[in-house]
Amino acid sequence: MRLTFMALNRSMLESAVDSYRGDLLPGFVVDGASAFNAWLDETRIQLRHRATRAAWALAEQHEKSGQLDGAAASARRALELVTDDESALRQLVAPLDRVGDPAGAIRAYEHFATRLRRDLEVELSSASQQLITAIRSRGHALNGAAAQPNARVSQANGSRTPRRAGVLVTRFENLTGDATFDFIGLLVSTAVCQALSETRVIRVRSHGGPDAGNVAIEGDGRLTISGSYHAVDAGWQVSATVHSQETGRSVGHVAPATAPRERPWEAAHELGQRIAGAVAAHVDARVASWADAVVDPPSYAAHQRHVLGMELHLRGEYRGAITQFLAAATPDSGFTIPLLWAIQASCNLDEYEQASAIHAEIAARRTRLAPAEQLICDYYGVLLAGDRGAALRLVRRVAEMVPDSDVHSQLGRDAITCNQPRLAVAALERMDPELGWVPAWTPYWRRLTEAYHLLGEHTQERDAARRGRQQHPEAVSTCST
Repeated sequence: MRLTFMALNRSMLESAVDSYRGDLLPGFVVDGASAFNAWLDETRIQLRHRATRAAWALAEQHEKSGQLDGAAASARRALELVTDDESALRQLVAPLDRVGDPAGAIRAYEHFATRLRRDLEVELSSASQQLITAIRSRGHALNGAAAQPNARVSQANGSRTPRRAGVLVTRFENLTGDATFDFIGLLVSTAVCQALSETRVIRVRSHGGPDAGNVAIEGDGRLTISGSYHAVDAGWQVSATVHSQETGRSVGHVAPATAPRERPWEAAHELGQRIAGAVAAHVDARVASWADAVVDPPSYAAHQRHVLGMELHLRGEYRGAITQFLAAATPDSGFTIPLLWAIQASCNLDEYEQASAIHAEIAARRTRLAPAEQLICDYYGVLLAGDRGAALRLVRRVAEMVPDSDVHSQLGRDAITCNQPRLAVAALERMDPELGWVPAWTPYWRRLTEAYHLLGEHTQERDAARRGRQQHPEAVSTCST
């Protein structure tokens, strides 16, 4: 406990949280010393409150730096210390959902609700209930994307890799011709499996035995990760490919990793992070529609920052979103999608000089982008120049090129701006409001009802408003007719 006091007094958040093991001298009383006992009770309460505040501060610190797993762990610890604080529950549930652990968020909610009913005989507030309802709906959407994809999406792109694909990681092939280096293959496959496991997006099961380097990640479909390694200059180069067993095609492009001869584990770790990012980009429904349309997939760290930026953007926290997008983007390696989101966030803040500067950075590398990225780059160029007609034509081409992507949201918005409500309806109805990040995006329903209103189709307008209110009861004004 002395370590906890010292850490708290020195604002050493992590040490304070780790060293706090519970109440000070629990159950300890001194007969006939009421003043001392009162002091001890007050000290217990103060120390618990300070440890709780330290846990929340640490959670916020982790989230701002993009360490979402750490944010969720610290928030969980804070909730353990404050067992009846409903706002603390919501602060835990949100980061768990953002790190891709909706099941953990739901478990925390149900455990808290059960304890509240049992101990205090009260129910959780409507705000907490609405939050968990939204998380449950996203979870159902993800499961539905794997088992029974939405007909509109599957018809448009029936050859897409399933978003909840399982993965088989095979032992990497030794191309050195020297059997004494076989251990590197096991080292690399183990590092890849560990990196995939840490994403929390996919479950990892080891077979053990002589094939311990082979790990299956269960799911409805399957991706296969294979690769090789060889000596290059004074070090090692490790290469990998991710294949879809369903389509027989490669999934994304994973750049090789290199490391000095005496430190092969560095290449193994780097390749693991790159593969984790590539796989996460395909199984995370919030970004999966763009996974095949970019030059290079992100590292997993970049993927996490990008998704956090999207979450902040959808909540209207544009400045925080831009920070995450800029940190996620690696233009030199080809991952530029976050910069496109950063342009939109800057426009939402009316900071067009910043938007133009970000666009100029992308445009300077335009020839290295994938075709769809090039068109989006051109789209923002003409949009920032004020040519909305040209912007509409470009975004329509992108929507045709990436038919199940979020670009339809931009197409719907621009079509309304250019007084083409029929095109707006077609674009917005093409999206599934229960898949990807759309369930968290209330403007979807406002745009759809506006488009139907402009067409004079008031029955459809009323139906869209009703569906919007069902999905977002907390935001009725955005879905009203």
